[in-house]
Amino acid sequence: MRPAADVRGPRPTAPTGIRRGCRTLARVCAALKPGERALVLSEPATRSLGAALAGEAAAACGAAEHLTIAAPRMHGAEPRDDAARRLRRADVVFCLTRMSLAHSRACRSALARGARWLSLPDYSAKVLEGPALTADFRALSAPAERLAAALTAGSRLEVFTEAGTSLTCLILGRRGNPAPGWCPGPGTLASPPDAEVNIAPVEGSAEGVVVVDGSIPHPRLGLLDKPLRLNVREGRIVGFAGPLSRVLEELFASARNPDARMLGEVGLGLNPRAALCGSMLEDEGTAGTVHFGFGSNATIGGSVNAGFHLDHVVRGPRVRIDGRPISLGGKRP
Repeated sequence: MRPAADVRGPRPTAPTGIRRGCRTLARVCAALKPGERALVLSEPATRSLGAALAGEAAAACGAAEHLTIAAPRMHGAEPRDDAARRLRRADVVFCLTRMSLAHSRACRSALARGARWLSLPDYSAKVLEGPALTADFRALSAPAERLAAALTAGSRLEVFTEAGTSLTCLILGRRGNPAPGWCPGPGTLASPPDAEVNIAPVEGSAEGVVVVDGSIPHPRLGLLDKPLRLNVREGRIVGFAGPLSRVLEELFASARNPDARMLGEVGLGLNPRAALCGSMLEDEGTAGTVHFGFGSNATIGGSVNAGFHLDHVVRGPRVRIDGRPISLGGKRP
């Protein structure tokens, strides 16, 4: 881990497109205000992007701290103690590690005390300069709230696709979470360009089949050429089939926790400017997709703490809440 650096202004050496993307993250998505304490967490592979983001954050709020940590091994892993201590002092966190910490206890603790958290895994210059980050995230708030309210009011959620997905789960008593790509207030999390609504299904209730024909956001998988099939019984994956299924089995085995196979999240993409490309946040936020997250879900209202979370994106879903079709808008990816 590198010592934290205090940054007090933008880096003019960063390319214009990167600076513009970082400015969007700092001023629009994080809604930074003068005097707030901003912390940028990066890893060695994202250190230069972290420096550019810290510069734009500092320009927005006066000063920002930039800390480079060892790369987390998996989505949902916990940061080490020094990083966790610094997180407790921040008003706004920009987490620029390749693996997402959004489903970690550290993130949940930060949100509980009112921090705003931008989860930015798998980021690159391409993401910062791409069209998905130019979406009107503020305008997506209203449809996200409506869809979240429909999920909160529902009891049963069903997802079907032409590729063969047919999955049912219970959502009674669970809250739909609007995540339109920006942080509207204290204790909120955003992952721009991902704009979505998600919910944590009742653990153990999911039954059916997920045919993953979009992407699996992990360096060993990414955008899929051929689909993978997941058989789900009593909430857990009980079988894998298709090309690369062995890789997927190895990833779940690496968690060393049976709850890694538990369906923890169903997310509905809302960003009309995003397209499936193999980049985690753009894929999960693409309008006209659904993603199924297995593993930890305590950050979004569930009870699973597996130290692991892996999403699986499917194309062209049909979604029903209590038997009623729900319009997701957007386009077919």
